[in-house]
Amino acid sequence: MKRLNVKLLVILFVGVVVLTGAAFGLWMMNTSRTLDALRAEAQRLEEEGETQKAIEYYGRYLRQVPEDSEAAGQYAMLVADWAEEPGAPRQANQLAFQELERALRLDSSRDDIRRRLIKYTMARRRIADAIQHIDVLLEKYPEDGELHARLAQCHASQNRLDEAQQAFEKSIEADPQRVDSYLAYAVMLRGKLDSVDEANELIDKMVDANSEEYSAHSATCSYLQAYNMNEEAWNDIQRAAELAPNEMEVLLTAANLARQTMRRDEAAEYLAKAREIDDENQEVFRQLASLAYESKDPELAMKYVDEGIEKVPTSRALLEMKASLHIEAEELDEMIKESTKKK
Repeated sequence: MKRLNVKLLVILFVGVVVLTGAAFGLWMMNTSRTLDALRAEAQRLEEEGETQKAIEYYGRYLRQVPEDSEAAGQYAMLVADWAEEPGAPRQANQLAFQELERALRLDSSRDDIRRRLIKYTMARRRIADAIQHIDVLLEKYPEDGELHARLAQCHASQNRLDEAQQAFEKSIEADPQRVDSYLAYAVMLRGKLDSVDEANELIDKMVDANSEEYSAHSATCSYLQAYNMNEEAWNDIQRAAELAPNEMEVLLTAANLARQTMRRDEAAEYLAKAREIDDENQEVFRQLASLAYESKDPELAMKYVDEGIEKVPTSRALLEMKASLHIEAEELDEMIKESTKKK
């Protein structure tokens, strides 16, 4: 019987261990390099404004290193940017909420993430959670007008109107230029408390404090329009357009209000200016077509619709308008034929 060569076995065993360790070390080194490359590429894409590609690379990196709080925070903020882009899919909003929550769990000191999460939490009517986040931030930033306004909205949504009023007052006191606070407060006063005079006085106070800001006049216009005071609103939107002649939202609001108040020449002027600024804005073409139709010129209305569809082929509003104009044209042809037969 052959004797077992113990020495050889020991040498072989040690060799296997050494080779295994070397292989594992090489694998770890390659993995580390791969992960570093993924994160570096994500950061590069983020810096270059390639949001969706950066999201993809951060996601691949975080699947391997889920505990990296800094990367998780960058990823969450990028997803939130994407979710807030026009035309973003609905699932982007849910993903943003989930990733912001996860990033905050990994690093509760990230005030920027907590602040951003508040909006998503409120949108899901998780008011208690939203208030908790707001309270944490208010301890650090007691004079933050935005936080007080968010708190007021939370209280108002729960019909805690005294608390809402106090929070709105603090918001305006902390930031007199915060137009949104005045507007939301005025709507609450007029709607939930039936305090029309007090609401109107608040709007006047907003304009007095921000007389040279187009946003104050635009907000006043929105407020007056909400209560069917279109003629009163006209002066404010004109002033807003004077202060911000290249602001698309102001120009489109002015054009729309001009149409509603039968000021068609002014509407045409505002829309021409808006088209100079952005010749691929579907709302510009929709309003041009509406103005033409209201001026009893369906052929011109169809021309504007076709031009808009050429610029924005996926515009549902323009496609629906085109279908509606076709149906009306066919109905008119039928009426003309019937009238001719009777003669």
